[in-house]
Amino acid sequence: MFVEDMLRLFKRADPAMPEEKERSSQYERQIPATTCSIGSDSERQALADFIRSIVLDELRQLQAVGSHPPVSALADVIRQEVRQAVTPLAPIAPPIPEAPILTYAAALRSPAPPATDTAMRPRYQAMQPFHDTTSSPPLGSRFSSTPTYLPSTSRQSGSKASTWRTSDNRPLCYHCGEAGHVYRNCQYRQLGLRGFHPDARCPRYGERPREIEAYLMGQRTSSTIQHHQSRSPSPRWSTPPVCPHRLPLFSGARHQVPAGETRNSDFGGANYYVNGRQVRGYHVVNVTLHCACSVLVAVVARRVMRITALHACLAAMLFAAHPVHTEAVSSIVGRAEVLCCLFFLLSLLCYHRLLTYSYLCAFNAWLVLCPHTLSYDWQMGSIPLPAGGSREQLCSYNNNERLRGHSLRLLVPLLLTVLPFLPASNLFVTVGFVVAERVLYIPSIGVTLLVAEGMSRLHTWCSRALRWCTTSPCFILVVLFTARTWNRNGVWASREALFESGIRDLPGNAKMHYNYANLQKDTGNSDLAIKHYRLAIELWPDHASAHNNLGTVLTSAEESEHHFRYALHVNPNHPGAHFNLANIYSKQGQKDVARALLKRAVELDPDFSEAYSSLAVLAANRGDLSEGEKLHKMALKSDDRNADARINYGTFLQSQGRAKEAMAQYHQALDIQENHTVALLNAAKSLRSMNLNMQAESLYKRALAAEPDPQVMDNLAVFYVSAGRLDEARELFKDIDKRFPDHRDSKVHYAQLLIQLRSFRAAEDLLLDVIDHNSTDRGALHTAALLYHHINQTVEALDYILKAPKLCAVDDLLCAKIHSDHGDILKDLNDLSSSAQSYQVAIRLDPDLAHAHLNLAVIRHLESDYPAAFRHYQVALSLDPKNKLIVDNMAKLRRRIARPLAFHDCV
Repeated sequence: MFVEDMLRLFKRADPAMPEEKERSSQYERQIPATTCSIGSDSERQALADFIRSIVLDELRQLQAVGSHPPVSALADVIRQEVRQAVTPLAPIAPPIPEAPILTYAAALRSPAPPATDTAMRPRYQAMQPFHDTTSSPPLGSRFSSTPTYLPSTSRQSGSKASTWRTSDNRPLCYHCGEAGHVYRNCQYRQLGLRGFHPDARCPRYGERPREIEAYLMGQRTSSTIQHHQSRSPSPRWSTPPVCPHRLPLFSGARHQVPAGETRNSDFGGANYYVNGRQVRGYHVVNVTLHCACSVLVAVVARRVMRITALHACLAAMLFAAHPVHTEAVSSIVGRAEVLCCLFFLLSLLCYHRLLTYSYLCAFNAWLVLCPHTLSYDWQMGSIPLPAGGSREQLCSYNNNERLRGHSLRLLVPLLLTVLPFLPASNLFVTVGFVVAERVLYIPSIGVTLLVAEGMSRLHTWCSRALRWCTTSPCFILVVLFTARTWNRNGVWASREALFESGIRDLPGNAKMHYNYANLQKDTGNSDLAIKHYRLAIELWPDHASAHNNLGTVLTSAEESEHHFRYALHVNPNHPGAHFNLANIYSKQGQKDVARALLKRAVELDPDFSEAYSSLAVLAANRGDLSEGEKLHKMALKSDDRNADARINYGTFLQSQGRAKEAMAQYHQALDIQENHTVALLNAAKSLRSMNLNMQAESLYKRALAAEPDPQVMDNLAVFYVSAGRLDEARELFKDIDKRFPDHRDSKVHYAQLLIQLRSFRAAEDLLLDVIDHNSTDRGALHTAALLYHHINQTVEALDYILKAPKLCAVDDLLCAKIHSDHGDILKDLNDLSSSAQSYQVAIRLDPDLAHAHLNLAVIRHLESDYPAAFRHYQVALSLDPKNKLIVDNMAKLRRRIARPLAFHDCV
């Protein structure tokens, strides 16, 4: 073979040369035997030197024979040939095109490859029956068309009047950026909402200031939406570490409340400092403030209204026990109304006292300015009362004042009822609600004072025998109010009771169904959540957040796509819908579109930490690690109390081998949320990577002590398997199967353990049970294929392994092992060509898969494609340097290359 190659070189250098076969006998001798000994070297440079020495030896032999082709032309040809022969031996393979998956029929039709010499035949890497298949799915998406993405615009120059205009030259409001009105008539400015900065650029269409956008979103969405996010179904943890932002779809618009409610949160700072997140402390403060307001109601009734002490106490009791105040007292947000009432009553009493004693202030001032009359004691009528006028005039004045006093005692309660309610009445200013019980807190004071005034007059007019008949109904009313308030306190005791009462009392309210659906989604009851989301949409078709949240719980990709699209159609500035569409695009492999959507989401909400985390994952996946780390830090900067963002950053650090830094992030996440399961499990994995297995096991058990979660138990069992503690793993898997019979991941892992223990029948029963309940369980299909391949039922193994890749995303790293095992099965069917295609797909998905590189190198070795074989052997050896099989196969490859030389030396 080598001689023929040399003759081909001379033919290229001298086209006039006679036929190669006529001269071949002149060169088939005197090849140095020492050249064969070089074939045992394993380095690339040694192989290149080996080839060069052979070429030089043959050139000397050719010169001795006397046939001299043009030396310069021959040198160029040899240089080209050597360069072409050496260059493919680089350790990094070029991109391999993805090959189509071989069908079952094609696999059986394909002829078997010819037999090869078994002495020189390389050996394949055996399949590993036990592997971890559960891992969090990567950020992905199912969307099919590209939405419009508005890129950032540069700052415009020119005067504000000339630049702040629409495309049809209409002026824009400098405060809110909307057309149709000017700055002085802007309703948002009149509401006290902060607008654009005076030096801001002209806004894009639909762009609003953050505070105005928050106000509008507060009208569209319920004030009870939880921010992160409504937790999605539990993530699936194993290798690689779990990234929480990959798992849940963002539910609903981010909770944004009007500015007043946001400022009210400052009053809870002391509560948080003392009680943390314990609700009891907040409730005690609210009840104390409510009691103070009730006492002040009695004081106002006694001093301002001049009502008797008995009826003033009656007014205070009616106010304290009224069930309409349950929302204001039970809700933390309702503290704004309670504090407002407290300061309002205090200011009213101060004003009344000022009017009462202002004459004394004036008299003292007169004494300072004009000390005409001075005395050592001004008591006992020293200050003269008004005098003059006839008896008739004084009586008339007294009667008029008494009638005027009666009128004022009716006017004050009426004013207290009407005036505080006017801002919430929608008569003058449109507010974000129709009816809200908490805004009746101050107006109810006027009602209770009117009742007390009426009872006081009845008490005056009635005889002594009838007075208790008029007073007792009021005390009965207080008892009834108390019972009703007790019942309402039970409703406000928990989120579940509150939302259930909402759909029971107001079944035609779309927001009630929406909130109840959010509750069911958070508790994992997806079917009931879908039902009530659909009811909310039926009652309110343009509820953007209901469409968005419904898309997060639907299993159909097409339906989710439809609802996410409709949410953006209703509200193009919905950051959660942009985030979820980015997930769908990413699952389809359209990373650029997903990146654009995520960037739009952070434009709409600069504090959207989950979107920053997802952008960081996309950047890391495309190899831009510095950008990924920068985005992770931006996520933490936007919300440093977000435990999930810290876990995501820790996962990124762990993937870079920076286990200690990752552990620091996990510890900070646990400081924020003490029993965060994902943080505990990822921290345990980091400890395992540092060979701290005892500490890792303690974290697993800590997570299990916090909550008997089947996923945590499954991870602990997998840890036992990897540690060789198979009996403990088996007992734990049995416990999971007994307590959580519907947990499929643990069944798949248990089946893998049974395969390792050679309990094939029990493993088969478990896997078939999982596949019967869910025919699209990729892990179960993959493990079933491994099982049947292990017991030499190759046809059944091929049937299952062909179903698993169809469930993979375009660039799903976890599917590389599936394609590699597919290649193993095809290899055992002697379909080496199709097997090589599967290995190529596996290597494209995961270039660090040593098993696929080794077996692909074996196939190229058998096909006599030695450069490709050597390249894949080198990559496999760099990934698995302790694998003796790779070293043996590389030695066989060198002997195979050197065999023609040895043959010619013998001749």
